[in-house]
Order: sequence, then structure tokens, then C-alpha cells
Amino acid sequence: MRNIDEQGRWSATVSRPLYVCPEMDIVQLEYYFDVIDPGYGKAIQVELSADRYSPFVFDVPTDGLYLGNHLLNVRARDSKDRWTVLSIEPFSVVEKGTGVRTLVSDFAFAIAAEGGRCRMTSLGDNSRHGCRVEVADVSGHLLATAEWPSTTPQLSRSLPPARELS
Repeated sequence: MRNIDEQGRWSATVSRPLYVCPEMDIVQLEYYFDVIDPGYGKAIQVELSADRYSPFVFDVPTDGLYLGNHLLNVRARDSKDRWTVLSIEPFSVVEKGTGVRTLVSDFAFAIAAEGGRCRMTSLGDNSRHGCRVEVADVSGHLLATAEWPSTTPQLSRSLPPARELS
């Protein structure tokens, strides 16, 4: 996603991967912070519910994180022992004059792939101005582009059919 400034110049501001793949039978879910990957199966484990096809909702303790920018990396392993990244979420730990630390996302939005479409939804009160969305596959091949006006809370674009992972 790119933003345009007052002089009409475009710049890259947010890059968030969206992995479009066949439905997974998830047997393990884990997360880690920033770019220090402890290795597959060695990150912080998330307890899965009995219904492995229900949405994943879990708390992520952020105690001990330093002030500044961070990444929350979430990945899963399926029943065929294949790992995939589910989400990489940028956020910041900030401390206002009160001394209380809070988590902040400058531009919170959700991305979902449903029925051959990529849907992006703005979450809450964002400081987003008009931006350009570029959807690419893991290899970097451009799949879709669109202008996303700041007055539109949701954007949806068609995607080519997902390929089976081997």
C-alpha cells in the first residue's frame, strides 16, 4: 500500500503479506516478535481450540517489549507438516506523558481472501489518506492494483485462483 503526499508524490508506507492458499487443517499455531525468528516450532505456542476450523483468538502479552516499532509474526503448521505465515502485524509501543505504555497501529486494517477476492477493511479511526493498494504473490508478481480513497471504508479486488501448495 502506498500513500500520496500533498505534492502528489507516492511513497511506500505499509507492506503486509496476504497468503492465499487452500484451507489448512491447522495443528500448531505460534507467534514471535520482530525479526528474530527462533525457528519453526520454537516460537511462543498458542493453544488451539477443539474446533480447529474456528477463528483464532488469543492474547499476546507484550510485557518487556521496548518502546518503538515492532512486528507480530503469526504462523501455523498443518496436518501435512507444512508451515505458512498467517499474519505479520506492525505496531508500536508508545508511552505518553502518563507513564502508561500503550500499543498503537498507525493504520489498522484487516485483509481477507474470500471467494477469489481480496478484501481490505479499514479498522477504526485511521490517519490514512488516499492510498494505492498493490496485491502481489509470494514471488512478487503483481496480482491486482487499486486506488483506495480515504472516504471508502472497504476495498475489494478479484484475485486469480489459488494454487495448491505442495
